[in-house]
Amino acid sequence: MKKGERNLIRDIFSIYVPTFFIVTGLSIVSPILPIYAESFGVSYALAALAISIYAVAVCCSIFLSGCSVIDLAGDHFFLEL
Repeated sequence: MKKGERNLIRDIFSIYVPTFFIVTGLSIVSPILPIYAESFGVSYALAALAISIYAVAVCCSIFLSGCSVIDLAGDHFFLEL
């Protein structure tokens, strides 16, 4: 592979695989959320709020970790990918 040439396999693994696991982790909990809420004696709204807070926290942490990686490696490195 020449410098500056994109690799499709690397793109797939670096973007789609982590996204798959994040979405799968969130969507596995959603169908059984009423069962958890009932077993712990909390309202459905409170259980949904906990899942929503988790999703927002994941989005924020992904953004912040991406910013720190760019700062460490430098903008030029990521523009060459």
